[in-house]
Amino acid sequence: MDLLCRASDLRPTPPYRLPSFRAGHADRTHRRAQFLDTSLDLTVGFRTLQSPLQTKSVEIGLYQPPCYLSFFHLLHFSQAINFCISTSHSILMPTMNALVGAESGGYCLVEHVEIPAPRPGSMLVRVHAVALNPRDAKIVDFSNATGSLGGCDFAGTVERVGEGVARFKEGDRVLAVTFGSDPFDKTQGAFAEYALAEEDISCHIPESFSFTQACSIGLSMATAGLALFQAPGLELSMQGGTTEFVLVSGGATATGTMATQLLKMAGYTPIVTCSPANNSLCESYGAAACFDYHSPACGADIRVHTDNRLRYVLDCVTDAATMKMCYGAIGSLGGSYVALETLATTVKYTRRDVRADWFLADAIMGDGVHMTGTYGRPPSPEHRRFGKQLFSLAENWLQNGSIRTHPLEVQNGGLADLPKAMDDMKLGKVHAKKLVMPLLGH
Repeated sequence: MDLLCRASDLRPTPPYRLPSFRAGHADRTHRRAQFLDTSLDLTVGFRTLQSPLQTKSVEIGLYQPPCYLSFFHLLHFSQAINFCISTSHSILMPTMNALVGAESGGYCLVEHVEIPAPRPGSMLVRVHAVALNPRDAKIVDFSNATGSLGGCDFAGTVERVGEGVARFKEGDRVLAVTFGSDPFDKTQGAFAEYALAEEDISCHIPESFSFTQACSIGLSMATAGLALFQAPGLELSMQGGTTEFVLVSGGATATGTMATQLLKMAGYTPIVTCSPANNSLCESYGAAACFDYHSPACGADIRVHTDNRLRYVLDCVTDAATMKMCYGAIGSLGGSYVALETLATTVKYTRRDVRADWFLADAIMGDGVHMTGTYGRPPSPEHRRFGKQLFSLAENWLQNGSIRTHPLEVQNGGLADLPKAMDDMKLGKVHAKKLVMPLLGH
């Protein structure tokens, strides 16, 4: 195959269109097709009688003089070359690198994953930075989806918008959350060069934010928002003026600092548990009081501080020990306990006056949680309506500086380095920080 155009860096750029062309002058060995599109990256498939299907990525641009792409005997000798344009042998197969669920568990880097097309109400985003979350590590252990894209948190630039998208346009800087490792939709996930974002579960990035900062927001916002304002009955009114205490167990986690900020803006009085070394950190995000979760008297101390009237608890740690401590902190009239993991039944039924529930942020999409076993949840349009409200408010909070990111640990690298960074997180090498990674080239 004779290429008379500039080679690209093999990184296709949407949108992808079958280019218009007209036949050029023919000679005995070549016939040239002049491409009229102003700019196009594509993967060209070609097959001869002597070789299997092969691909070559090229970039066609509007150069002076116009660029020509020549295929040996492509048009003149049709018996020798099959120019693949059917669905099963597409000549336009834009691909990307991505981390997907491995059959043996964990993630593996795969090249030439097809770039998904945005559906109505969604956008295709070129990913500039991603964040790592405990969910990303846990899901491949407890609900692995082989071949599905991984990851949740990302930020980048809008490459293409789907039908009906009005808030965003191509080139906009955007942060979003998606929920990777979905066995029913393998195209959802953040650990890739391109990712799909839902218009109403996304925010414009303020000029003051870098992509590495912005990518840390989405999942924490979705998790804290759902857990606080959907399950226990707290109101996201932002009216202020209430003195209602709300306990955040794990105040120094990324979800904990986000929950503290949301509670304070909504007018509640957030109190937290954390290590004494993180007291000043939690207070800087709005915690009115901090309690040492190592102390055997932690629950009793909180009950005294709240005058025995604590009714609402969000447990960002969620194990049997923290659940027991939280139950001990709730006042004698009972209340609501919300966790981010399945509940320890050994503790759950020790108090009948406490309503216990748990949430996964995936529910904010409204179409249910597509995980195996107890992690699965049915669809809830109400959660999607709340998500739309929450991310609309979040965009304003980001613009006016009301929301801060959790302290970040930036690890430079690329998609291939993400599994190692995830291992560090699982081994507890990262404390009171959120791991973020700019992708190579950004």
